[in-house]
Amino acid sequence: MQAWWMYAAVVTAVVFSPGPMTLFAMANAMSHGRRAALVGILGGSTAYLGHLAIVYASLATIAGWSAGTLRAVRVAGGCYFLWMAWRQWRAPGLAAPSPNAAAAATPAGGLGRIWLRGFLIAATNPKAILFFAALFPRFIDVQRPYTGQFLLLGATYLAIQFVSNASYGVAGSALMSALRRRGRERWLPRLLAVVFAAIGLVMLA
Repeated sequence: MQAWWMYAAVVTAVVFSPGPMTLFAMANAMSHGRRAALVGILGGSTAYLGHLAIVYASLATIAGWSAGTLRAVRVAGGCYFLWMAWRQWRAPGLAAPSPNAAAAATPAGGLGRIWLRGFLIAATNPKAILFFAALFPRFIDVQRPYTGQFLLLGATYLAIQFVSNASYGVAGSALMSALRRRGRERWLPRLLAVVFAAIGLVMLA
């Protein structure tokens, strides 16, 4: 149990720091409301489940991936979000909406596109796989059944990651409310451009 608390503390420190998924949750909450932010978070969680399955199946294979392969995946994801940032920066400012307009607005392509974007952000960020591969062996007791321990570590990560992203989503929603109270809705496209650019730069770092 002491080892689990140490593991949970490490995961909390990592996933609560600003990253692609946390910033994406904030951007969704700002532009489409909390429901869209939740859908995007679930998309990312789906990709993390895939990462966990890969790590469970073969830690040795992951360790053998070339640096070039990992870099190529990250660059592809980072460039996509820099392109999104450019589109947002060029977008016209928003007209003043009704109090519930931002939350009720349906994103282009529907919530399915939001889910897909969340999935792609997590899927194209191999740092998560490397994080699992590097951290999990340190907290798995070889004298005990492997599967049960792995499931506990994976479930703990997913739960903390969800809370982290949801917190950023709530912060984004609060920021949008503050902009609306001050009549600054027209700033939203530029703010989103900055957020998307930050996501891209983090993925390229």
